[in-house]
Amino acid sequence: MEEARDLLDAQRRQALQRLASLTGDFHEVIAASRDSNADDEHDPEGATLAFERSQVTSLVQQVQTQLTEIDAAFDRLSASTYGSHPSPG
Repeated sequence: MEEARDLLDAQRRQALQRLASLTGDFHEVIAASRDSNADDEHDPEGATLAFERSQVTSLVQQVQTQLTEIDAAFDRLSASTYGSHPSPG
């Protein structure tokens, strides 16, 4: 089980690094939209900024879901149920 714990720990560190990077990207997109005269409806750059903001938000949500799943796997490791299959209902 120590090998599984090490693997999960590495995955968690990678996910946190990715989240930090995406958070920085998100702040850059927000700053760019604040600095521009972006009117999404009339400014061609506005649509691009809105798309980028949406993309980064989606990626952040994916990483947060991954972190939740990793934390749940750690909980299963602690409960000694990691890797076991639930019995059919």
